[in-house]
Amino acid sequence: MSVYEISEKISLMDLSEIKYWGYFHAGGKYVHTESPRAEGENTSPVKHIMQGQLYAEVYVPYHVTKKFPVIFLPGNNQTSLTWKNTPDGRKGWAQYFWEHGYVVYLVDVPFRGRADAFMEEDQKKQQSHAAGHERSGCPSV
Repeated sequence: MSVYEISEKISLMDLSEIKYWGYFHAGGKYVHTESPRAEGENTSPVKHIMQGQLYAEVYVPYHVTKKFPVIFLPGNNQTSLTWKNTPDGRKGWAQYFWEHGYVVYLVDVPFRGRADAFMEEDQKKQQSHAAGHERSGCPSV
């Protein structure tokens, strides 16, 4: 199956104008819980989860020409995916703005989309991953 056949079936984003892409969580706090993990995962009860954090993706185009970024916040129970593309595969607002020289942030507010609760070990993996990028010379955004 060719890329063109795939693109007719799913929405693909053209990232050719993106120099850097990244994501981060901000805020939140650990809370104690006795909730079991999902079926098939480690069956020991979860002791602490992160709650109240937001999730953000950042898209930095090769040619930033605008002084201020565009920050998209979804409403009405939507997630940041709303801004990526349209259901019929056309470009979304995020791509429109980065193509016009803006740095673009797509944000999921707490308890929505990818800002949902996550485990302590997930945060440690994310911090380790970020530290690896800094050592490799990739700038923090």
